[in-house]
Amino acid sequence: MTGSVSNGVRNALDGTVNIYGGTIISESSDAIANVSTGYIEIAGGTITGGTGKAGISLQNGSMKITGGSITGQSFGIWINSSNSPTLTFGTSDSTINSVPLITATNPTGNGVYVGTGSTFNFYDGTIIGGYSNGTGYSITS
Repeated sequence: MTGSVSNGVRNALDGTVNIYGGTIISESSDAIANVSTGYIEIAGGTITGGTGKAGISLQNGSMKITGGSITGQSFGIWINSSNSPTLTFGTSDSTINSVPLITATNPTGNGVYVGTGSTFNFYDGTIIGGYSNGTGYSITS
């Protein structure tokens, strides 16, 4: 699935999106965007954001990522600040895994950007790129 002008996947309401595999590419925007109170779960696949964009933009609602490869140029994952979104990354169990994988390809890019008021639950997986955050955020492991 390729979005040439917009997101490859855009959850704009309160729906649920489940991604188990495949390839999602956006040429000029974030590959996946959750912009409302909906929920997205990613268990596999290859996700690539457009030039200067994120692989995933979590602006609201919640998202759980347990598998797959996510690549963005400026951000692997960008978590907005104003709507208190929650990202759970990896699986909370006794096994440490190297997947899911997040990569920011720009040398000054951020693997994960966590904005003020956002929650990032990191259990396992791999993050390649810098790490940046606002203030008032919550990171748990």
